[in-house]
Amino acid sequence: MLQRPGNAAIQERIGGRSAMALYIEATDLGELHEKAKSAGARVIDPLAERPWGQSEFTVEDPAGNWLTFWKKRTTEAG
Repeated sequence: MLQRPGNAAIQERIGGRSAMALYIEATDLGELHEKAKSAGARVIDPLAERPWGQSEFTVEDPAGNWLTFWKKRTTEAG
């Protein structure tokens, strides 16, 4: 299975891994993160900017899968 940088980074931070990891591009991460927390989702990795050029956060679904919502960071140059 392909190992994505975000998944490996999360595994290192929390010392474990998920049954499956899905990456879902989203436009308003701040709002989505707040809605997930308000709904009682288990936040595995909070919203933050990552060194590989995207902002993201990860929640765990009831089956133990990790759902990472991400958005590519924009720079002033482009």
